[in-house]
Amino acid sequence: MSAKYELKENLKVIFDMDGVIIDSEPIWQEAEIEVFKSVGLNLDRAMCQQTSGYRMDAAVDYWFKRQPWTNKSKLQVENEVKEIVCKMIVDHALAKPGAINLIHELAKNKITMAICSSSSMKIIKTVCEKLNITSFMQIFQTGEDCSYGKPHPEPYLATAKRLNALPSQCIVIEDSLTGAISGKSAGMKVIAVPEEHNFQKTIFDFCDAKYSSLENLKIEDLLNIISH
Repeated sequence: MSAKYELKENLKVIFDMDGVIIDSEPIWQEAEIEVFKSVGLNLDRAMCQQTSGYRMDAAVDYWFKRQPWTNKSKLQVENEVKEIVCKMIVDHALAKPGAINLIHELAKNKITMAICSSSSMKIIKTVCEKLNITSFMQIFQTGEDCSYGKPHPEPYLATAKRLNALPSQCIVIEDSLTGAISGKSAGMKVIAVPEEHNFQKTIFDFCDAKYSSLENLKIEDLLNIISH
């Protein structure tokens, strides 16, 4: 067995979902702005980026601590955001450039894939059904099933455990600083694919690689990253 074949055999690619596979970050921001306005918080898109990569319950807690409200429960706010996001994804969300091609290429090369997302399982399934990628993923891990969400390493460690993989065999693909910290803290290789406004910043310098788009990421790159 060649070293390259062995690398491919053992490699596990774990995708974050929002902002990596599907262009849903603007949708989350729109939903958050609308729902938080109903409890007296006037957020803008830049403010929403403060909780990028968080589980929704953690994002709600984040804003509640800064400006508490009384007219809705935190759970109601959380659920309202999720419902709007779900509907908007079905109606008009698009895959991120290069994401579907990369998934197909990995599948063709029999490389194991998983999704580890802070989103709910309902939203994960909605996205995968819309993009027809359900069958390519071996594991769907939601941060809601973990005691701690990203940036804690638990979501990625739970994914690796379910894949029967060592962290050293896993490459995480993330767009948010929160998620990248989670993957790196889990002892995995991390590829950052930041939003355009974050690409030139040094905040992702601790990652193993950084790409402006998944269109530029090839299987050879993944094998090189996992082997170093």
